[in-house]
Amino acid sequence: MIDLTEVDRHVELELIPRSVADEIRSRVGVLERAIRDVESASGVPYPRASVAPYLLVLMYSTDISVESNAYARVIVGPSEERGLEFAVEFMAPLVLYASRRTVEAVAAHELAHYLFYLRKFRDYGAAQLLPPEGYFEALEVDEEMAIPPELIFRPRSRFIRLLRERMELGLRDRALDLRTERRWVRRGLPVVRLTQYQNAVRIPVDYIARLRIDEAVERKLSAIGWRAARR
Repeated sequence: MIDLTEVDRHVELELIPRSVADEIRSRVGVLERAIRDVESASGVPYPRASVAPYLLVLMYSTDISVESNAYARVIVGPSEERGLEFAVEFMAPLVLYASRRTVEAVAAHELAHYLFYLRKFRDYGAAQLLPPEGYFEALEVDEEMAIPPELIFRPRSRFIRLLRERMELGLRDRALDLRTERRWVRRGLPVVRLTQYQNAVRIPVDYIARLRIDEAVERKLSAIGWRAARR
């Protein structure tokens, strides 16, 4: 079940029209099916998923300033019960305007990020995952901070090819970007802009020490380590 709490809250606060919320609900089944297929192909239970009723834009500054739409992200936070709590946040424009294959690719890619973060925290106790310095570095880091699909999905899974086609250097979907600009941004719907430093992940060390991982996920992480060692 996809969490739509923030969608409802934004309607109550009159930040988005109810018609937009209704459209999100009519399309959320595409995301739900994508997540089920990702779970089936990987054998990994998906973390809690939600739809954010805004577009997230990441801003990178080096010698030039560049903005990039982020259509999904893994959120990591402290948890009294499990040490760390993971969730995947999908932006409303992805749900509304992306093709089924793009939704599937993004859902699979975020699972790869989720497993990367889990392994990083479990093995190295990383209290902070530093953001990249600039946009082009961000494309490289995005790939580096995701476990390769061949280690996650069953051999010959369509998700391996899909990720290699659509997410090799970050999501490239011109049609999605154009629809988002025309149907979301120009309508004055919510846009959240973050610098690369505001998008950093920082976790108190004492919570990392209490990290508890589901048995099925732990088995996958162990299998990933074994398969990676043989590559």
